[in-house]
Amino acid sequence: EQNYDAAKNLYENSGIPAAFYYLGNLYKQGLGVEADADKALELWEKAAASGHKKAAYKAGKACFKAWKFKNDEKTAGKARQYLQQA
Repeated sequence: EQNYDAAKNLYENSGIPAAFYYLGNLYKQGLGVEADADKALELWEKAAASGHKKAAYKAGKACFKAWKFKNDEKTAGKARQYLQQA
């Protein structure tokens, strides 16, 4: 059995980019926390800002999906930036 609470605590307290990536995954999937896509994106963006390529991909993908609904240039620009970084 997986202990998502322990993982969440470890990730929150580590301060390393990979931890923010994995914590974002927990929030996106609602594992050990209430599912929160906005929080997931925030954490992936934080990891991507430190050079984490998988986080950049997930942030870009999330922004692209949001752009399809918002259809605004700012969201499209963020999607493009993160996907290019990945």
